[in-house]
Amino acid sequence: SSDLTDMEVGGRKKGRALLINIQNFEDGRKREGSEKDVEELVMLFEVLKVDVHKDLSKDEIISKVQEFSKNLSKDVDQCAVCIMSHGSKDVIEGRGGQTVDIESEILEHFTNKNCPQMINKLKLFMFQSCRGNKKDPGVKLATDGEQKIRVAGTLSDAIIAYPTVPNYVAWRNETEGSYYIQTVCKVFAEHAHEFHIQKLFQEVQKKLDTIEIGFKITLDIQQRGVKEKIYFQAFSKASNFERVEKSSKFKNASEGE
Repeated sequence: SSDLTDMEVGGRKKGRALLINIQNFEDGRKREGSEKDVEELVMLFEVLKVDVHKDLSKDEIISKVQEFSKNLSKDVDQCAVCIMSHGSKDVIEGRGGQTVDIESEILEHFTNKNCPQMINKLKLFMFQSCRGNKKDPGVKLATDGEQKIRVAGTLSDAIIAYPTVPNYVAWRNETEGSYYIQTVCKVFAEHAHEFHIQKLFQEVQKKLDTIEIGFKITLDIQQRGVKEKIYFQAFSKASNFERVEKSSKFKNASEGE
């Protein structure tokens, strides 16, 4: 059992989540299987107030992110933002193919300067998209109080989780959803009641290491201004026992984002 100190889960937390999935693009592209990721994330974040949006343009994505950040009230103590689409390094696409800059057009809305009501509160960002065109086939190993204080105006108390390292593709199964999101949902459902969020992503990486699709998957988990271990309460533990038993095998073809 874990000692829930630091950013403690304690009682029931009040949280908000924003899910944006771009499945259908104006040029005819379609991210088959991505609806499964949305279903799993909605179940995972069941005790949060979840806003779900589909097939938004670049301007609509920015507008929804800005609206979400502005509407985070002071009694909200954790939030999650998950955006799933095609993309490349540092950007993610709207349905028309125009790109949203992750740093300046998404994360900037949650800085301590722009979102002061979330200072010292967990902000989890997950992006499901490619960050380049490279593919990693792997390598063979040899057998052997009240006092006012000044805080940074930048983004802090934030975990930013990407499905791949810069310049590499992200992988999605056309019927079961993306390997990254599906594995996150399974690991969080099974262990979020006992593991801090940093350890949860370590467990996600371990499971991804065992998936055989011909290429390897390496997560990029960034921490900004995180001063302690963070526990994220997204769901009612009891209601997820059945989900944990769901098979994590992906049987069909895969494609990059």
